[in-house]
Amino acid sequence: ARQCGRERKYDQQQFEEALFAVIIWIDEAILCSDLPFTQDWPTYQLQRLLFGINNGGDEFYNRLDAVDRQDTQLLEIFAYCLALGFHGRLYGDTAALEERRSELNSRLHGDSAPSDKLFPAGYRSGNDKYGYRPPKIYALRTAALFLLPLSILIGIYFICFYRLDIHMRSVLGG
Repeated sequence: ARQCGRERKYDQQQFEEALFAVIIWIDEAILCSDLPFTQDWPTYQLQRLLFGINNGGDEFYNRLDAVDRQDTQLLEIFAYCLALGFHGRLYGDTAALEERRSELNSRLHGDSAPSDKLFPAGYRSGNDKYGYRPPKIYALRTAALFLLPLSILIGIYFICFYRLDIHMRSVLGG
């Protein structure tokens, strides 16, 4: 990975920080998995082999805090690791983890941070117990479109009935 980064002329410091975040996430994902070699993994952790550390769960957040706010590409790498399930030192503290994710999201997007819902307008609001209701004008239009043809059919029926009654009386002589 480092050779590829050098060949593509990435900023070396930024590349190392991004690689660090991904390696720490990989180590945690393997340690928390049910893979058969999980018990042996602490001996072969990538963070130990590549960075010479074994406290990546703490160092991840230290390095995240040190990232420049303007370095959005690096912030996105850390955000992806968190979104893909990295916990680190916040393992078991769901509230703190969600707060860090939210904080990172606002660092990335500022006031225009995306909502956690894809289509927020499609969800019920807190004070709307029945969900979305179309405006009354649409309800009136629907009623008119249903009642107008019905009243025309009833009118045609009575006109035909009246004309048939007149015709039958003239034929039968009554």
